[in-house]
Amino acid sequence: MKLIGNGKSKDIHMADDGDIIFDFTDLKILPVEVIWRNYVAGSLWRRFEKGDIKLPAFTEAREGALIPGGMIEFTTKFEAQGRPVNTKEILDSGWMTGKELEYISRITEKINDIMFDCLLRKDMRFLNELQKINN
Repeated sequence: MKLIGNGKSKDIHMADDGDIIFDFTDLKILPVEVIWRNYVAGSLWRRFEKGDIKLPAFTEAREGALIPGGMIEFTTKFEAQGRPVNTKEILDSGWMTGKELEYISRITEKINDIMFDCLLRKDMRFLNELQKINN
């Protein structure tokens, strides 16, 4: 790979195969994944089964159960195996400010509400993959 240019916010490289690669040098990547959960599924279910966590209030203790009102989770994205993190660790590590955390939580819930309603109208739900609702 050969550096062919650089600027205030990016370096431009040419790969050996001729592809142009833009390397944005001033882009700060959030090291946290934001997850909104409507159902007990995937890693949430596995952590519950192992006894690592408790489910939210009024949530049935079974895989696929609806989480009343949903819930938000954060996991790391910079480690070989992402792990759940709480808001204290996010704030203490400087990954987000309190305002940013509040904003991203609110926006994530709004996006979920739109997607959740849209999928329900199609008799579908999103767990770790789209599934047809069995009535």
